[in-house]
Amino acid sequence: NTTIQVRRAFERVDLEPYIKEFLLGAWVKVLVSATVRSEKTPGFAKAFRDVIHELVWSVQPTASTEDRSKLVKLIPGMVRVLRDGLGLINAPERDRELVDQISTMVTMIITGARAIAAKQKPAAG
Repeated sequence: NTTIQVRRAFERVDLEPYIKEFLLGAWVKVLVSATVRSEKTPGFAKAFRDVIHELVWSVQPTASTEDRSKLVKLIPGMVRVLRDGLGLINAPERDRELVDQISTMVTMIITGARAIAAKQKPAAG
């Protein structure tokens, strides 16, 4: 069952309720639609499945420079796949706005982590 597979991706992770709702609602529909389409175009659903783990990871607090760098590189592709998936199911505007909200949240995580890292650097002198 697709819903069970999606739920497993975040069962041990603390996520904002709106992200859980998005994944278990609109994104399950995307996965079902993409899976049906994969029958004619093998591999079509892979990016839509993979983005679940990227999304869950991306909204977790991160402190390391390496993780922040990875996150900065990940965001554009992740957002594109999320938008493409929602387009696949002709999702309502409310679901499309969630992608913007998620993007904003990830940007805040990066900005907050940078600020914390800057405060932890010893002062030159």
